[in-house]
Amino acid sequence: MKRCIADRIGGASRGIVGVLALAAAGAVQAFTPVPDIKPVLQIKQIVGQTEAAVAKMLGKAASCEQSKYGRRCEYRKSPARYEVVFIKGKADWITVEDPRIDNALTAPVWIGLPAKPVDVGTSEVLRWNGLGGLLEVSAYKGSGGRPSYLYIKSVTR
Repeated sequence: MKRCIADRIGGASRGIVGVLALAAAGAVQAFTPVPDIKPVLQIKQIVGQTEAAVAKMLGKAASCEQSKYGRRCEYRKSPARYEVVFIKGKADWITVEDPRIDNALTAPVWIGLPAKPVDVGTSEVLRWNGLGGLLEVSAYKGSGGRPSYLYIKSVTR
């Protein structure tokens, strides 16, 4: 069976499954990448929420400070670290650092979004635009195909 690029570059060994399609004229093999990943976070449950609502999901903030754009809070929920910028009182920009996310190409699936080819890819970042109704999802590349962190913008550029 064919394997997808995410499988070849590592990290998604438990992640890509081939789907076999049978055609009326005979057996035809079609490949659809379907990551078999259990999300570590449902990002859409966090975006647009108040600071109090986010604290119920991620625990009490380790620290908060006022930034140029709004209140910025850091949350630690082992083994992950999250930073949320609340713009106009709502969770808008979210940074996710989680060692369980083992492949930058499948990063959206790890945060509860659908699998989709990247819209922009460079040596430093993979970016998906408009994925799941969010403005953009970016995976900043670390070593070995893993992302060093994910950066999600939900509404505000």
